[in-house]
Amino acid sequence: METGLSYAVAALSGLFALSWSMFLVSGGPERAPDVRAVAAVFLVQAVVTAVRGVRVRLSRADSGVALALAVLGHAVLAVGGASRVVIGQRCLLASPAVLLAVGFLPRRAGRWACLAAIGAQVATGWPADGPAGAVEGVWPVVATAVAGDVLVP
Repeated sequence: METGLSYAVAALSGLFALSWSMFLVSGGPERAPDVRAVAAVFLVQAVVTAVRGVRVRLSRADSGVALALAVLGHAVLAVGGASRVVIGQRCLLASPAVLLAVGFLPRRAGRWACLAAIGAQVATGWPADGPAGAVEGVWPVVATAVAGDVLVP
């Protein structure tokens, strides 16, 4: 079961890496250095997670790293103005943390980690998009957490 879950997360991480690479390639003058740095860090994290998911089993340590990067990435965007990154791309900051938390942490710790990642995204989006936009933008991550919590044994 864990091997299949590692492969599934590795495949999704490959898609996340593709998205972050396209984000970096398509950067225009509105892409500030801090946004590009966040994108580069998440590109590396997605590639490392994909490789680790295929070669070795993912673990609690991967979940902790993903959660720390999600919170720090949202903090960097909040300081510089999260409106420079579209809501859909901001979801890719928290989604890996939620997937790994639900899949590889004990249920109670996984739920707290999901809440931390979702809270960081809401806190980042609130000033940029207002309360309605922040809550609207977090639904893909919440859906990931709920579906994972239901499906993962």
